Formats: sequence, structure tokens, C-alpha cells
Amino acid sequence: LSYTIEGPVVQRFAEVFEADWRKEGEPAAGPISPTGPVAGGETLAQLVPSGPDLPHDGLHDGLVHAIHTARQRVWIATPYFLPSDQLYYALATAARLGRDVRLMVPARSNQRIADFARGAYLRDLEEAGVRVLRYGPRMLHAKAVVFDELAIIGSANIDVRSMLLNFETALVVYDAQTVAKIADWYAGLASAAKEGTKPATLTRRLAEATFRLGAPIL
Repeated sequence: LSYTIEGPVVQRFAEVFEADWRKEGEPAAGPISPTGPVAGGETLAQLVPSGPDLPHDGLHDGLVHAIHTARQRVWIATPYFLPSDQLYYALATAARLGRDVRLMVPARSNQRIADFARGAYLRDLEEAGVRVLRYGPRMLHAKAVVFDELAIIGSANIDVRSMLLNFETALVVYDAQTVAKIADWYAGLASAAKEGTKPATLTRRLAEATFRLGAPIL
């Protein structure tokens, strides 16, 4: 999933980058500023940063709120899925309430331990009514969530480490046309995915339970 961002929100990205750069290393060589006048477009978008230095977990909490308030759909694409308890129960509740909840993950990611750790989450959510989609043609590394009238795209995975420990940024898009394009992209991937989880042997379930204990740091 690739996209180009133009307009005033780019300056906000630059400000977040500079702040994170200063916290982690040497000061930036110079401020990143527009080369000329920046005109606003027709798409309403909001940048939401996250990181251990912030007083609130705005991205995580905003995602939980959006799931709870969705009335039609919650479509998630993420390479790694090790959710917090709040995210897990929000998704299960939404599915039980009859929302169209879809969770797309790679059939096999580049992190085998994370794949083991996610297994029980996926099966439990599937039992709650979530449609689990395993994308197999290649490694899925996109991060996107599509709701009724907004979409969230960015760098954060749906896992505890990414949401609560790492420095991440997400762009919340409120424009109906852009949201529709992201939904079309998602539907295209879903058509090439296999639905459902695989049966797990007792040995695999034990391995999953062991690795799940380390989910917050995976």
C-alpha cells in the first residue's frame, strides 16, 4: 500500500519526524519546511503520532474507540497481529454485534514466532464472528483499517509493541472518496486470500501459548 501525501498535513509529519529524531539521536541538520506555499486539498486528514514519550496512547485508544463506534464494517490489514486486551475485546464485541469485521494477515509472515503467538487470537476471534483472511501470494506488510466513513493508514502494526512502545505515525482519512479507494484496495487483496484459520494440533497450541506470553515484546 503506497500513497503520496500533499498539503498542510505534510508539515505535521515533518514536525513529528524532527521531534522523534531529536529524542533518539543528533539534532536534525535543519528544519524541514515547505519549499513554497502549501495549499489545502479536498481531503480531510489527521496525523496521529504515538510513542512511549507521549502522555496518552492516542493511536491505540482512537482505534479502540473507532471499533466500538463502527456501525457497518471494521476491515483490518496488518502483517503482525498481537493485540492488546482492549483491541481484542473490541473486535470480538463488534463481530458479535453483527458488524462486518475482517482481519487480513499474511498466511506466513517473516516472523515465525509472531505467527505462532497470533494463532489463538485468530481462532478465538473467528469463533466470535470475525472473518480471518490469510493472504498468501506474497508477504503482506500493509497496515490499514477501514471503517464506515474513515480509514487509518500508517506505520503501526496491530500489536502491543507497535501500538504502545514504538514510535509510530498514522494518518486518519475522513474523505469518502479516499476511504472508498482504500476499501477497494482491501477488497482486491481479500479476493486473493484464503478465509479461515487452520486446525491446530496440541503441540502447536502449546507452542502458541508459550509464545503468546511474550506478545508485548514481539
